[in-house]
Amino acid sequence: VGDTQHVGVAERANQYVLSFESATPTSTHKILRATLVLGRDDLHAVEQTLWIQHGTEVRAYRISETSFERRPNDAVAPAAFEPDLELLPSAGLEPPNSKLETNSPAPDPRSLAPVIATPALEVEVLQLLNQANAFMGEQLSVTRTSEGKLLVSGLVDTTERKAELLRALSTVRGNPAVHIQVETVAEASQRERPKSTGNVTVERIETTEGTSAVYADLKQKFSDDEARRFADRVMSRSRRARRHALALKQLAERFSLTDLQTLSSVDRARWLGLLRDHAREYDREIATLRRDLQQVFPALSAAATSGPMIGGDAQIQDAVRRLYELSVACDEQVRQSFALSAERPSTAPVKTQQFWRALSAAEGLSKSIQAIAPR
Repeated sequence: VGDTQHVGVAERANQYVLSFESATPTSTHKILRATLVLGRDDLHAVEQTLWIQHGTEVRAYRISETSFERRPNDAVAPAAFEPDLELLPSAGLEPPNSKLETNSPAPDPRSLAPVIATPALEVEVLQLLNQANAFMGEQLSVTRTSEGKLLVSGLVDTTERKAELLRALSTVRGNPAVHIQVETVAEASQRERPKSTGNVTVERIETTEGTSAVYADLKQKFSDDEARRFADRVMSRSRRARRHALALKQLAERFSLTDLQTLSSVDRARWLGLLRDHAREYDREIATLRRDLQQVFPALSAAATSGPMIGGDAQIQDAVRRLYELSVACDEQVRQSFALSAERPSTAPVKTQQFWRALSAAEGLSKSIQAIAPR
């Protein structure tokens, strides 16, 4: 408001009311009057009203807080405290969230009662997406809006994949508590294409033949072509295992401990089934990865360790989080060992006992998650 001499303060029993009135409204300063209501105890804003000059009319805008809640820590899903993935340095495996056009029907404006997605509905949506392999590295997210609805947003490669996801969600597309926003890369590029054009500069890039940290070990077993295919297969399998661990983490941390307690036995069994499915797939990928690595490093391999007994929901989330951390560490060490590099290769992490211990611990956790019994 500029000069504070135009602001007045009035005291109520439990509120302060700040009032502003413009002495000389101009074309650049069209706010004629404004009030802001604050709670006395914590200066929490609860209401604001603006009177704005719009041509020859004066329009009033009133914004008020209808509800406010402080929730205990165990009533908030752990994922709420995770930073947005697009803000984190990564190898591009964990997709960012996307804000896309909606493909779901608009909510009925005649409905006055708020429509809020229940944890049971969220489990249903997750199960439908999981059946379409939607948590395996695609740019797809399921988030809750400020109105308590579920927003399914995604960016996919083809129109066929977009149609597949929409078919998978067909049973919930008419639900007013679910909004679906999915588009293809081509649609997003067309929407976000910059209007300005300029000269295009093409730079020449020189490539250098590289080698990997385990090249000498592979050459003892394979030809050059076989070694390259073996390295690609190992890195691809490690990456798939990491994606299953990511899917596990996303599914396990979607719900707070309080939300999980509200699930019926049927919905809880469905949620645990999703976790067990990805733990089983992770275990399968890691077992095959272990057999591949044993061909080259037979003296270093170690048997999988037994995982902890998992009981309560907090233990489930802790075990999944630990599994994901181990999978990320193992995947990065596999890539450091097998990826080609123009620089002088350093010591291969897969030739260390630390790597094999982490791999064994991850296998043990995946088996423990598979063994979780429904209550």
